[in-house]
Amino acid sequence: MPKFQSFIWLLNNKGIWSGAEVAKWANTVIPCPRCQQPVETLEHSFWSCPTIQVFWANVLSCLKLSATTDFNWKSIVTLTYNLQPTKASITNHLTIISALWAIHCTRLASIYKNKSTDHHHIYNKWHAIIQTIIRAKHRTSSSSILN
Repeated sequence: MPKFQSFIWLLNNKGIWSGAEVAKWANTVIPCPRCQQPVETLEHSFWSCPTIQVFWANVLSCLKLSATTDFNWKSIVTLTYNLQPTKASITNHLTIISALWAIHCTRLASIYKNKSTDHHHIYNKWHAIIQTIIRAKHRTSSSSILN
């Protein structure tokens, strides 16, 4: 969980650079690696990119939730960042945090490794993260029973 907390803190405090921030320093236009929109902001990267919107629709459908007008990337980041998480808050928000992490990881893979990152690839990454968390939880529960 500390990796996720650090990631959410960075996202909340603009510690993750988008193409727009890099462009200020490089004096060049850096497009979105997914849709090639000319200016990639954090909001675009994690919410408004067409590829990401399809991904979020799939995630919400899987969780049997519907998008509302209040549901945007900033409200998700603010909601999921918790300095003193409880078991309930971790359980409730881990799927959303891991979705943001999947978006970030696949974004980096598309930038640095030139890997394609359509919404299926992001969803599969998210699913793999959730499976890893469940396996780790199962191992932790099994080992505490044995002790």
